[in-house]
Amino acid sequence: MSQQDPFGPDASALTQFLSLTTSPQSMQVSTSSEGSVRIVNLGTTPAYLAFGSSSVTSVIPSSTTAGTGMQLLPNSAEIFRNRPAMWLSAMSSAAGNTLTFTPGQGM
Repeated sequence: MSQQDPFGPDASALTQFLSLTTSPQSMQVSTSSEGSVRIVNLGTTPAYLAFGSSSVTSVIPSSTTAGTGMQLLPNSAEIFRNRPAMWLSAMSSAAGNTLTFTPGQGM
């Protein structure tokens, strides 16, 4: 059985911030390295995340529209595997949420 190390931030990497609106906002999470990224939703409403290429777009699910990606609850944090050249699209049902992204290693 392989061991999973706990998440630790990269000493040389800076935490990035993304302010969300009701329209998808995109950013490149990584350029070339693999590892992990800790994403924190500092807002009071859920954020909707989708990962992929530079054309990825998040969609909030509704009774008539299927969502893409996943929900990150308010005031919560999750750790995701970071792939080379990975992009993130995120949005919220209300403007004003902020996400933080901290690159590192481990889960």
